[in-house]
Amino acid sequence: MEPVLTVRQPWASATFLCGKDVENRKTRTRYRGRLWIQASLFKSRSGPDRWADEHNVWLPQEPLPRGVIIGCVELFDCIEHSDSEWALPGQFHWLLGRPMLLKRPVAHTGRLGFSWRRPPQGQLVRARRSRATTG
Repeated sequence: MEPVLTVRQPWASATFLCGKDVENRKTRTRYRGRLWIQASLFKSRSGPDRWADEHNVWLPQEPLPRGVIIGCVELFDCIEHSDSEWALPGQFHWLLGRPMLLKRPVAHTGRLGFSWRRPPQGQLVRARRSRATTG
């Protein structure tokens, strides 16, 4: 069994497409290793788009996958003060790397925190990251 973390869009896709190397969370985790990312069903993106405009970073545009595991990352560490442009003050910063997308996303019902499941079957491909800005 491996952990699956539910992440709202467009943050989930930004992890694979935009170089988002930090997951901001209110809680610390001791887990290290492969972490599957599930894109939640939540659809509002006004907050993320406003944040991206203020920080001059690009976020993926709609349509984006929802309700599916889109890929995996390596969770390397959990710290309180990351210098990543994606790190939010007052949050724990889960440091991510090695993003790999599933060629075909896998349906999964997420929940808050980790859920655990057998690793999804399917081909993983290296994510093509862009550090494009909005300006």
